[in-house]
Amino acid sequence: MTPNSQTSPNATLTPIPEARRMEFLLKLFGTSLMIIGENSVYTFMEQLCSDYNGGFWQFFETDDGVLYMAPDGPARMKLVWDGNGFEGEMSNDAAGIIATLFALSHMSMAFRGADQLAEHYHRLRDFAAEHEDSRMIFAAID
Repeated sequence: MTPNSQTSPNATLTPIPEARRMEFLLKLFGTSLMIIGENSVYTFMEQLCSDYNGGFWQFFETDDGVLYMAPDGPARMKLVWDGNGFEGEMSNDAAGIIATLFALSHMSMAFRGADQLAEHYHRLRDFAAEHEDSRMIFAAID
């Protein structure tokens, strides 16, 4: 998928059941990076949200291949990113999209040759454009 490709605005979003989480992580990060990838998402959330202290996460997939992780509560989260001066409050779903995008971006640069990371980043970014908190998501990742 190219950076300018679009996901369907009517894509069906499906929560991944616990029994399929390993399959999800393999699909998102690949075999050699799935543990590093999952931990990277959690680490970015710790850096983005001072109130975050771990917890259960939901994993999501759309029927057109978008994959991301989001913390399960609280409903609203305040995120701060010193790298670009971002500060804002948004849904936990949007916060998860941001943490997943940060992890995918970071890892795609750190692990050259892992092209699926960049592909997943672009798909998720395109999906984020249709999210109710899209302005906040794009301000955070800018």
